[in-house]
Amino acid sequence: MTGTCVSRLPLRRLTERTQLVEKGRVIRPWVGVHGKPIKKEALEMMNVPLADGFLVEAVEPGSPADRAGIRGGELPITIIGTEFLLGGDVITEINGQSLDDSEKLMKLVRSLKVGDKVSLTLFRDMKTLTVELDLPERPILPGDLPSDTPRSSLPVR
Repeated sequence: MTGTCVSRLPLRRLTERTQLVEKGRVIRPWVGVHGKPIKKEALEMMNVPLADGFLVEAVEPGSPADRAGIRGGELPITIIGTEFLLGGDVITEINGQSLDDSEKLMKLVRSLKVGDKVSLTLFRDMKTLTVELDLPERPILPGDLPSDTPRSSLPVR
């Protein structure tokens, strides 16, 4: 069979491979939050006021999110085997797009690029507020680097 070979690698992965070859690393934007998608129905049974979106559980010090005043959680709870750190902001929109399902959230996050200006709508203390972030390149963090342990079990002579 003759013809043209077409790569089935998604464009984003192809871009990442190109960056890795050309620059020695993959370049990603940095927001600086950790958490999980949340549905308000999940916590209504405990009378905890929330909104659908991304529950911010932790904010990286010095990150764009930290500089914008985004808050992480402080109250650990477990609901039906899932751990949450409550009390943090809930990001309900990115650039005006609601975060009402996990796939939409992932698609929006993957579309962000270094240098983008991002508008985040937050739910905090029963109020809605908006913050603007400029996304720098994500720095190399300590957990990104391989350990300093030797990679070979061969004795050195």
